[in-house]
Amino acid sequence: MTAWDATAAQRSGVPVLAAGHVWLAGAGPGDPGLLTLDALAGLQQADVIVHDALVDQRVLALAGKDARLEFAGKRGGKPSATQADISQRLVALARSGQRVLRLKGGDPFVFGRGGEEAMALAAAGIPFRVIPGVTAGLAALAAASIPATLRGINRAVIFAAGHGADEEAFDWAPLARTGQPIVLYMVMHNLDRIAAALLAAGLAPQTPAAVIAAAATPKERVLISTLARVAADARARKFEPPAIVTIGEIVNFRARLLAAGCCRRRRKATEVRARGLIVAAPHSGAGKTTVTLALLAALARRGVMVRAAKAGPDYIDPAFHAAVTGRPSVNLDSWAMSKGLMDALAAQAADGADLFVIEGVMGLFDGAAAAHGRRGATADLAAHFNLPVVLVLDVARQAQSAAAVVRGFAGHDPAVRVAGVILNRVASERHGALIADALAPLEIPVLGMLPREAALTLSERHLGLVQAGEHADLAALIERLAAMAERHFDLDAIAACAAPFGGPLVARDDKALPPPGQRIALASDKSFSFVYAHVIDAWRAAGAEILPFSPLADEPPPESADSCWLPGGYPELHADALAAARRFSTSLRRFAETRPVHGECGGYMVLGESLEDAAGHRHAMTGLLSHATSFARRRLHLGYRSALLLSNGPFGRAGAIVRGHEFHYASLVSTGRDEPFADISDAEGRALEKTGGQRGYVSGTFFHAIAAAGG
Repeated sequence: MTAWDATAAQRSGVPVLAAGHVWLAGAGPGDPGLLTLDALAGLQQADVIVHDALVDQRVLALAGKDARLEFAGKRGGKPSATQADISQRLVALARSGQRVLRLKGGDPFVFGRGGEEAMALAAAGIPFRVIPGVTAGLAALAAASIPATLRGINRAVIFAAGHGADEEAFDWAPLARTGQPIVLYMVMHNLDRIAAALLAAGLAPQTPAAVIAAAATPKERVLISTLARVAADARARKFEPPAIVTIGEIVNFRARLLAAGCCRRRRKATEVRARGLIVAAPHSGAGKTTVTLALLAALARRGVMVRAAKAGPDYIDPAFHAAVTGRPSVNLDSWAMSKGLMDALAAQAADGADLFVIEGVMGLFDGAAAAHGRRGATADLAAHFNLPVVLVLDVARQAQSAAAVVRGFAGHDPAVRVAGVILNRVASERHGALIADALAPLEIPVLGMLPREAALTLSERHLGLVQAGEHADLAALIERLAAMAERHFDLDAIAACAAPFGGPLVARDDKALPPPGQRIALASDKSFSFVYAHVIDAWRAAGAEILPFSPLADEPPPESADSCWLPGGYPELHADALAAARRFSTSLRRFAETRPVHGECGGYMVLGESLEDAAGHRHAMTGLLSHATSFARRRLHLGYRSALLLSNGPFGRAGAIVRGHEFHYASLVSTGRDEPFADISDAEGRALEKTGGQRGYVSGTFFHAIAAAGG
């Protein structure tokens, strides 16, 4: 059965295209699924189909087998038929007894000159019918997850053409003064002029703007920007007609809908307006976090919309980023995450930003011994996103030799561009001048020089920095960092280094971890704080509800929950308080009789029978698993891990592979009697010992999960 037969069978009273008649039909924005049944009837019955360039080839493929196609549209700067020529051709075809379908992209009566053709047919006495189509403006908004109207935001939406005979005389000011969103058709060639007119009429430079190119086609692209930058950003990213431009607050709701898991028929490509850069260093401890926080804080003071991300597995630095930017920071990991998941997280994190800063991990090129681009190295992100690197150099023990370091880093990988350097722990003006003179021949600018200043050193402990939430004076620290950056950084030059993302970012990916339940009791306090934001977001996007509770406050998991998650953290620093939390432990045991409970790293330690603190004191834990751990007998466990699940559990079904990492000093002093949770291998594929334990509804492991394995 053909497509026409199937639809005709579902409907009575199918219209008949008679000989000598013309139908003016809308083909919609591209997707054949958006055709009306009447337009499909015309495609099947017409002798001649006169179409323009905006009619998708997939739509034309639905034409009847004997139909003749005639192109009547613009030919990209070449001689083209005039509107009068097209109207006369329609009249001539009808008078010759042909059944004529005039097929136009979108709707024939919305910026399509269908009205002029209707007037010409009426004047010639030709019977005609108008068949509406889905107009490209509304279809583009829907395809890009931007609501045209939203209660409490706008009561109207304005549609306008971006070119015409009166384009020089048209007054855009009244449109700006309405305060309603503006949707522009046929605007790309005049976007600079129209944006300037709307700004002059009073719209704010930061007014959200979106460009949706080739909507509802496989080539669809979306750019999120601001009114002040949209024309420049569209040029930089090579956005070409056909495209719809939308200006107004409704654009901001796209990010919310995507974060909430807005359904798509297929994966979309997403362009973000933010320019980005990466703060990296030759080695750990050079001052990347201090520089990143200072840069974010100083630019935020200027009103720049800054967002941040952290390269690699890290729970602590993103919390500092969030404290400065006011928005969650995400992790981007080229070893543990698929490229699609990285793109999705970067797109969501950068959406709405002016500047997106990725803080590197370890040294710029440090990572696993894995395939190029999949090493977990900061350099992988620089190459993948095509973002420049600002290199932080700790020069406390060197001077001109720093130039040799920069020369080596700048030339090591042609896919990684070092755009500038920031010198940290500079002893004096003369010290800084010596280094700057040595760097001058490299033509890599010095973007800042930070003096040695102990007051700006972030305090540390065994798993990294002391957590952001534990700094009583965090706001004051951020202010000091901002003031320091204003004194010692060339903020304008750093911002100028930033570059657009190197390509479209996919809007969603299927490698996020599934939620362990519909209502998840999540332990959340100083003992249990190591949770990746992208994991929680994926759970929420899948429809799960997060119910936080505090074991340290002796709170039980909420009774309404259907699963419980004990994340990592610092139970070794609070072992006595956790041992005394009898209400928590009793309730957790009762919960585990009927519902899943999982513990990661610190949570796994609490699920065991005992935990020995740094002083050697043994504290009873919940005993839901039979192992015992010690922080007194320390040994560093660090590295990427691939886990093959041995039974059905919180990460998926038996046989599934999950990627993540281990980072802990606590050791198992008793492996216990439970079934192992997973087979573990390191980043190079070498098998390690089986890990974790599983008993009944309870499971746990030192392994921190990041994402499901995928390409």
